[in-house]
Amino acid sequence: MTIVGSPITALVRDDNAKVIGVGGARYETASRMLHGHGESQMLEPRIGDLLMELIRANGPVTREALLDKVWGVEGSDEALTQAISKLRRALGDTVRPHRIVQTVPKEGYRLGVSPDFNTTQSVDAVALQPLKTRVVGLAVRHRVFLSGFVAGIIVSIIGLAILTIFNPPRQVETEIICPANIDPEACAALTD
Repeated sequence: MTIVGSPITALVRDDNAKVIGVGGARYETASRMLHGHGESQMLEPRIGDLLMELIRANGPVTREALLDKVWGVEGSDEALTQAISKLRRALGDTVRPHRIVQTVPKEGYRLGVSPDFNTTQSVDAVALQPLKTRVVGLAVRHRVFLSGFVAGIIVSIIGLAILTIFNPPRQVETEIICPANIDPEACAALTD
């Protein structure tokens, strides 16, 4: 086994497979499986190719170069933007500013992670992290949504309270007309 390092990633070459450490995740190039953050997932072919281009570049890569190398003539800016977004989600890089797949203004994109591949830790060990770790990770990633949701509920309750205070229910008076053949006092007693 040979270990080749770069400022961005560490690459382990074996006869059968390549495993690349990227931002706390492990990417198996042969199967396009990404293991990390408590889960494993297979990347779409173009998302895997995009990740490999960013790894090979070892620095900023222009949008045009990524489109040419990954999509060829079929590429579009929208396709690249969506692919970068999917790659960031897969790597757990969802909080801005992005730490792993960084946008370089007027240049393109680059991987901004330091070497973190531990050859003694198997890919299976990364994929089998405890459920508690996964739940905590989800809560942290979605804290902005949750705080906004709770704030919305609180504002709604306060709004309803204000409406109730300043717009109390109204009493409606109804006039009861008694038929002519019934005594008026008996009719009044029926309505009380």
